[in-house]
Amino acid sequence: QGPAGSHLNLSRPTGSSLQDPVLLSHRRRRRRRWTHHLAGMRGIIEARRRLGHGVIVLAAVAALAQAKPSEPFLTLYLLRAKSIAASDLERFVWPCATWGAFALALPVGLLADAAGSRVVILCGMLCRQATRTLLLFAQSVPAMAGMQLTYAASAAADTVLFACSMIQHKHSE
Repeated sequence: QGPAGSHLNLSRPTGSSLQDPVLLSHRRRRRRRWTHHLAGMRGIIEARRRLGHGVIVLAAVAALAQAKPSEPFLTLYLLRAKSIAASDLERFVWPCATWGAFALALPVGLLADAAGSRVVILCGMLCRQATRTLLLFAQSVPAMAGMQLTYAASAAADTVLFACSMIQHKHSE
């Protein structure tokens, strides 16, 4: 007997109680619940790791896509290095950027819905490279207008990139 008349059995269980079917089934259920819980936790940890990696990749792509060190100097570059007249820039080149961005916003969103966001993001990156190639190697006013159209397409694809990164971030929380 324990203190104050309580009946505590502090001895180890006997061999017959270790083989009790009720206790064994209870232990099995408890162990099964614990292993299911651990498997669920492993899945959550793996999903967080995988989605966290996706968010990092999307953030890196977005940061590299937004690196535009030449943008403030574009007008001077076109005027001086490419010898394009200011009136041609105002009448032909800059309107292509404005109206191109306006005209491509909806079709790019629909394309992302139909073909997938990765396809649109890849096309946007290709348009960005086409912009740089035209800017470096082309000389004429129509080529510079085309350069602004490819820039407008890449800017429209940036919207899909940022929407995709927000979705990834929301799923990783």
